[in-house]
Amino acid sequence: MPETALQQLWTRTSNAGSENTEDQSHSPSVDSGSSSATDGEGGDKEQQECMHCGMIFMDQTLYLLHKGLHSDSDPWKCNLCGHGCGDKYMFTTHVISSDHSC
Repeated sequence: MPETALQQLWTRTSNAGSENTEDQSHSPSVDSGSSSATDGEGGDKEQQECMHCGMIFMDQTLYLLHKGLHSDSDPWKCNLCGHGCGDKYMFTTHVISSDHSC
């Protein structure tokens, strides 16, 4: 079964911070939603962390697309279809498994 565009986006954004395999479930949250990081070639890239689910993005565009999935009033409510989820795991499962093609 072919992946939907949303599933492809989610796969790319999920893997954005996968270089660090250390369990980050107990790491402190970042209030500002962003911090700077070095890209390894001497230049600086802006690292973005979702304040709702903790996903980390090195690409500003992917971060903004991801941020659009969360509802402003309820971060676990899908902004595409209105489905409400109880936590980040249910939200992630919903986004990956639901067909939001219009």
